[in-house]
Amino acid sequence: MIANRTDMAVIKPFRLRSVEPWRFTIWHGVALVVALIVAVGIGEAQAAAADKPGIIATILKWTPLLAQGFALNIAMSFLAMAIGTVIGVPLGLAQISLLPPVRAGSWFVTQFFRNSPWLVLLFYCMLLLPFEVNIGGTIVPLPGWLKSTIGLSLPVMANVSELVRGAVRSIPFGQWEAAESVAMSREQTLRMVILPQCVKRMTPPWMNLYAILTVATAPFVVRDLVGRGPARVRRLELMGTGEDPADEVCSYFGDVVAAPGLEEAVCDRIWRCLQAERASWDAQTWTEYGVTLRLAGKFAEARSAYEHAIAVNPAYAPAHRNLGVLLDLFLDDSVTAQSELETYKTLTGEDKPVSGWIAELRSRNRVPGKPAQAAPAEPAPTETPPTDPGAAPQPQGG
Repeated sequence: MIANRTDMAVIKPFRLRSVEPWRFTIWHGVALVVALIVAVGIGEAQAAAADKPGIIATILKWTPLLAQGFALNIAMSFLAMAIGTVIGVPLGLAQISLLPPVRAGSWFVTQFFRNSPWLVLLFYCMLLLPFEVNIGGTIVPLPGWLKSTIGLSLPVMANVSELVRGAVRSIPFGQWEAAESVAMSREQTLRMVILPQCVKRMTPPWMNLYAILTVATAPFVVRDLVGRGPARVRRLELMGTGEDPADEVCSYFGDVVAAPGLEEAVCDRIWRCLQAERASWDAQTWTEYGVTLRLAGKFAEARSAYEHAIAVNPAYAPAHRNLGVLLDLFLDDSVTAQSELETYKTLTGEDKPVSGWIAELRSRNRVPGKPAQAAPAEPAPTETPPTDPGAAPQPQGG
């Protein structure tokens, strides 16, 4: 009896029950498919009762637009990641430079862009970068998606720079000493010993950064596709119904109508007018048409459109103003530009910005104190701009 007694804690033998882990079987998949079919059927019945498009019709209608947005999303993320990586790698190597100014400058750039909100950088690039640049006399447009890609590549650059710096610092210092013992230079050590080992260490965080970047491109894609206004959506609808006008101008401006700077009401107006006969256009329509042409980089055609507007209504002031700006900034015809701006000022009264512009043109044209003598204006063209051959002639007079 005494031998069976003890003051020590005794753990009696026990066995844990084995619990089978939950697994997804084929019957679960069948149940989900059946639930989906029932839900779609209920939705189709409710849509038919309300005389509205059903779920399947809506999906088929918007799939081209969604696919276009997905393709733009992937393209922007690939390009931004490529730009950020190409610039970020040397920036990261600069952070381990032996020169204090280079090391400090690269550290500041890295930390500034790495800790700045991505949306703020995106807006700065969208608003500060020009919509077109002149390279060797050739106008190269900078679309919104490209400016957004540049904005997104800045934080990518900074994060890649920090990845490179951290990967290089993670290599044991003994490898630097071993390379130095066999008379390898610092550049040879980095290229042949350190960086090959860094690639494996940088790949997982680099892929995580790409995943974050892909998600970050979604807000711009939504703005670029959905924010194009009813005119763009209506064009996609017409493409699906086969009612899209075959006119070349309609086909071209169906994409350009959402150019930056055009209000939604203007987009709607241009879209309606593109489907009407040119003989029915008024001065405002021709002027808005010219604005669209100018935003598309077609300056000669824009001048023709403004001249059509003036031919329809010589007292329509915005046409004179837009033509003057176009001639001075894009067509290098300051004399005629001065004449058009003076006509605008005469029609509208005192306008300080335009008055200052006129004074600058007078000084440039070396005719102080009085309007410059413009070259004799040619008669207003009676044909539509070159982008729309075969359209109805434009009547003269107001």
